[in-house]
Amino acid sequence: MRANRITFYDRDVKLSAFELPSPKENEVVIKVKYSLISNGTEKACLSGEPNSVNIPMRYGYSSVGYVVETGKKVTSVKAGDRVFATYTGHANYGVRPVSNVTKIPDEVYFEDAVFVKIASFPLLALRKSQYVLGELVVVVGTGLLGLLGVRFAYLSGAMPLIAIGGSRQDRLDKAREFGADYVFSANEPDLEKKIISITQKSTFHKGAEVVIETTGQESALFTAFKYVGKNARIVINGCNRRLSKPIDLYNSVHIKGTSLIGANSSNRPSGGSMPFNWTTARDYKLILEYMKNDKLNAKSLISEYADPNDCVLVFERLLNDRDFPLGVVFDWDKL
Repeated sequence: MRANRITFYDRDVKLSAFELPSPKENEVVIKVKYSLISNGTEKACLSGEPNSVNIPMRYGYSSVGYVVETGKKVTSVKAGDRVFATYTGHANYGVRPVSNVTKIPDEVYFEDAVFVKIASFPLLALRKSQYVLGELVVVVGTGLLGLLGVRFAYLSGAMPLIAIGGSRQDRLDKAREFGADYVFSANEPDLEKKIISITQKSTFHKGAEVVIETTGQESALFTAFKYVGKNARIVINGCNRRLSKPIDLYNSVHIKGTSLIGANSSNRPSGGSMPFNWTTARDYKLILEYMKNDKLNAKSLISEYADPNDCVLVFERLLNDRDFPLGVVFDWDKL
């Protein structure tokens, strides 16, 4: 069977045909409806950022569609089921191990479920922070990771909840819509003083207790050191691929008792869930339940339904346009 997929070649992008393999006994063939662009990761790969994936490569780690065929040992899904799948690539068909496939509840739209993978990242970050009900949480960044992180912090009872974003007013407004009590631009005058003032009024604790850093920018990380309190936890959720200057470990970490915590899906448990670190499968099901019960309106993050035939232009914009839309999905029915 012939299918089509997008491949990255050293800052170049190509949509081309390939021969879809038959499924093995524990695999599933999926007809993809939508695949979500991961703005930060895919831009880093295309631009050759340090610590990114080598190319040529085929990205696209969050897709939704229909099961069209299953291997003989697959029993958890069947042909016709609506599913979320990881790492199909940006393609109109994909073959994945059934362990990478999750059935979507009837009440959940494809447009919501396509965000499940990326939503699991800030959820993991909040877990690994060992957040305690009522602590003051700062989420840095109002991209997809940051906004989803704001929503999970809100659902977890953060009090108060502060979001810090860029200059895009629509994203700052979305952070407030998703539950932030205070929303600031990163360029806000006296930002550190304002955050510390909020913490003292709200919690009688000087400085933020939990920071979820989603931007991957060193400036955001170094600023966070200035407004955290003693024994705070800063969780690295965005990909900080390089630093141009050293961290002042003595004053920023040692004296304050600050914990720096890495939160990447690669350090999730492969077996059973544990406190503060669940398996991906369990978190995927939880996220879908939030969507089912109208607690997470992820589809409101979609800004554009892109035609795969226009993939070259789409990724050129991703590389060069600072105002690239927030949530862009390829609609494979347009192919």
